[in-house]
Amino acid sequence: MSHPGGSAIGKTAFAVGGMGLTALVALAVGGPLAAATVAVAGRVLGEALGESGKKLTETFVEKASDYFWDSAGEPLIDGFRVEHPTLEDIYRRAVQLSLLSLRPPASKEKQRKKSDAAEYDWFEYWDIALKSGIPFSAAGIKLPKNGAEADESFTAAMEILAAQGAKRHRSDISLTLETESLPEELFHELKAALPGKLDHFFNSLLVKDENTSAYKEHDLVFKQQFLASFARLEQKVDDVKTDITAVREEQAVQGRRQVEDSEKLDAILKMLGGRFDAGIEAGTVPESALAERDALIARQAEELETLRKQFAARASEPARSEPNDAELSKALADGDLDAALRLKTDQVKHSTSAAARDLYELGTIHELRFEWPQALAAFRKAWELGKDPVHGFYYAWFAQKLNRFNEAIAAYQYLLDIYNEPSDRATTLNNLAILYRDTQRMKEAEQAYGEALAIRRKLAETNPDAYLPDVAMTLNNLAILYRDTQRMKEAEQAYGEALATYRKLAETNPDAYLPDVAMTLNDLAYFCHSSGHAEEAQRQAFEAEGILDPLWRANPDLHGNPMARILWTRALISEASGKPSEACALARRGLAAAYDLNTRQSIQQIIDRLCPASPA
Repeated sequence: MSHPGGSAIGKTAFAVGGMGLTALVALAVGGPLAAATVAVAGRVLGEALGESGKKLTETFVEKASDYFWDSAGEPLIDGFRVEHPTLEDIYRRAVQLSLLSLRPPASKEKQRKKSDAAEYDWFEYWDIALKSGIPFSAAGIKLPKNGAEADESFTAAMEILAAQGAKRHRSDISLTLETESLPEELFHELKAALPGKLDHFFNSLLVKDENTSAYKEHDLVFKQQFLASFARLEQKVDDVKTDITAVREEQAVQGRRQVEDSEKLDAILKMLGGRFDAGIEAGTVPESALAERDALIARQAEELETLRKQFAARASEPARSEPNDAELSKALADGDLDAALRLKTDQVKHSTSAAARDLYELGTIHELRFEWPQALAAFRKAWELGKDPVHGFYYAWFAQKLNRFNEAIAAYQYLLDIYNEPSDRATTLNNLAILYRDTQRMKEAEQAYGEALAIRRKLAETNPDAYLPDVAMTLNNLAILYRDTQRMKEAEQAYGEALATYRKLAETNPDAYLPDVAMTLNDLAYFCHSSGHAEEAQRQAFEAEGILDPLWRANPDLHGNPMARILWTRALISEASGKPSEACALARRGLAAAYDLNTRQSIQQIIDRLCPASPA
């Protein structure tokens, strides 16, 4: 059990040149567009007109997005494709960006090209082919029926694409296309990493204004251009114009809705922020929560929407609904937590069979209001009344957050007796170990961490993608325990299995796990600094900064505090090495990046200690 996760659009593009790049690449990597594209591959524009041609044309008008056209259809779309990029144009750009992001650094490329066998520049030729808009030729590639054939089709597609780029690079005007064999290592790298990259860049491009407009208008604009070439279909053109007007009107309506939704979200976040601040002032929220204020408010906004949907779903089903469900949904949508609390309290008073659920929802509303003691009391009653494991875990987690250690430990221990799923037991053991560590029960903490680690390692044997991150996290927690109990050799070993695991995960999913690599390096650097190994500490902290720096520059809100922690560690190491000016500069950089109050205070202490005071 875990506690406090986009798909591409399912429409196809108009492809030129055989099946089209969209069909081939999406199919070969098992992408979301595959099913729609292969069903209609092979249709051509060049059928003879007459009754059959008329039927084909009318069918196309009704289902334009279901067809891929060969080069005979290319002249028809050239006139408007620049101003109205097709989904294929967007997809082609996404493939180009994906491959560019996977291209090895220049230093590695230079080293790789030292051997004669490596002179064929795959990434350069792919980039040339995609950037120049060469129509993709799918000649000789069959539609795959299984995984093995999909691998063959993908390999053939990438070889042909590179050959087209190489041909353009050489200004070769011959009709032949000479392909090279895709290296097996490169094939596996692309197969593992390209789908995720492709999904990310494709969806990122679709939300851009110019591409969103093109996507929504594309089918209708294409119909208009197509039908305009047939004088007998003037009425169809008028119908298409009407459709385009309707689409644009709908876009305007959607735009207004987006503005309204954005304004409503801003209002809810502002309301939650005010309640958080009031909770801090009243003492119902501990001051330690200040360090994660924005994250807590964002999470509560998501929780509010989830609860609203639950009430709305129940209200729509008379057999399941309770009095006030519809009113509760509306109150939450309006951000009126006073009305929501009043309505839910009334439900609890009259509840019978659903008493535990109603108490749990009452606790959630108190939590939204940042009335944490009242929330904990409601969660406790819900757990005691129904013994629902979901209620129990949340109650234990919430008690842990409020430093109600004995309550949390008792609930976690009870859950261990009723859980059957290994993953649930591992999560509970990990949380229990943290509580034992915080209450100085180090032996019990080590035992709980050890049990959690053994379960997660076994789960990772059959499902590494799901459970290796948990293995790394538990190892990191265990390393902290060993460090705090002065078992330095064991701590170093645990930090090293954690770091190795995160590095392995980052090989296939760098966006998700490179931050973990950086922060584990930082923890290891701080450990080495504490152990008196200054040179090793400096090396690890410097590597941590190098990994996180580009991510921080791209998204300072997400990575600002982790970057500040790394700079703080580097400042401590420099200070210990007798370099006060360097330590001062690092601390000032860390303070500028930090948003967490505790981190800022720690960094400010270094600045006060080492940095010269500004002249009055």
